[in-house]
This record gives sequence, C-alpha cells and structure tokens, in this order.
Amino acid sequence: MNLSYEVQADSIDELIDHPVVVKLKSGTSLAGILLSLDPTDGNVFILQKKSGDSDDDARSRAGVEESSACAPKPSPHQLTFVLHHAIEMIKEDMYADENSVPLTPEQVKNFMTGLQSGAPKVRKVLEARDQLAAWLEKSGMMVSSAPDDPLIRLLSDSVKIEPPYRPDTVISHNQVIRDLVVDALKRYEAERPQ
Repeated sequence: MNLSYEVQADSIDELIDHPVVVKLKSGTSLAGILLSLDPTDGNVFILQKKSGDSDDDARSRAGVEESSACAPKPSPHQLTFVLHHAIEMIKEDMYADENSVPLTPEQVKNFMTGLQSGAPKVRKVLEARDQLAAWLEKSGMMVSSAPDDPLIRLLSDSVKIEPPYRPDTVISHNQVIRDLVVDALKRYEAERPQ
C-alpha cells in the first residue's frame, strides 16, 4: 500500500481497532479508534468520543467529514471520516487523555452494530435511486450509477442527482442542462404515487 502520509508503526494493521492520533496537515490532530483504512486511497475512519467544544469549521477546512447522523442517537461517539490528502501522519495514541479516551472493544462493537441498523435506510435510498434512474432512462436520458453509489449520474457525468432525488438536489455546471433535468424531476414527482 502506497500512502501519501507517514504511519508510525511497523504495520498499519497493528493500528486498526486501537487508539491513534491522526495529525492533520492543518496542524490540528484528531484522536480516536482507527476503525478502517481504505487500502486504495488511504482515507480513514476513526471513532471518537464526542466533545461539546469541537471546532467543526476547522475540521471541515481540514478535509474531515463527520457522520454522527448514522450513529445511534444516544451514542457518546461519532464516526469521523478523514480524507487522505488532509493527513500528515498516523501514530499510536500511547498517552490517551480526556480528549482521546480509548474505547473498549465492546463499545466499538456496539457502535458498529448501531451503524449496521441504518442499513435499511441505505436500501431505501438505493431503491429510490433505481426507480428514478429507470424512469429517466424511459424518458430517453443516459443514466449511470455504481451499485453502492447513491448518486445518479446523467449525460456522461455532466449532471448528478443526490438523494433524496428532488429538483433542488440536481448538480451541474451547465445551467441549461441542469434546468432540463430539474424539469424532468418535477414531472417525475408529479407522476409517481406518494
């Protein structure tokens, strides 16, 4: 695996499911349990204890996207996605303090079970995507989408439609094409049973 950042361990595998510090190129650091590392691009998921005084804007600028919406509501933890280009280094968190309380394996398991309970929602999104894609194809539009990708891509990727697949979720740099797709989605909404 060729990562664009430094890993201070003999192997990345020995850091999975262990407390780590992810030093960002912005100069800030994130601490939590390293749950996953994408072997193709180096993006990581870390499980962090929620803190009330976190700087969400700094994390966003650093290339970090948080997804606590998928987590069970009472969970004191959040899943944090860190893009590889924002990472300077990952190392073991040998001195976990109040900002990086190590989680027990049971806590990690409980959190992951909560994420898996969101799978029916994902299936519903993909079903809605497939229904709209089929309707758009019948309307003569060239549609493409990856099996697990919720985006609908039209006209060789020049238009994208994001969930929940409404006229206000159409993305395109070409305003004329965007307006045509928005009009098509308005017709779709008017035709489909509620």
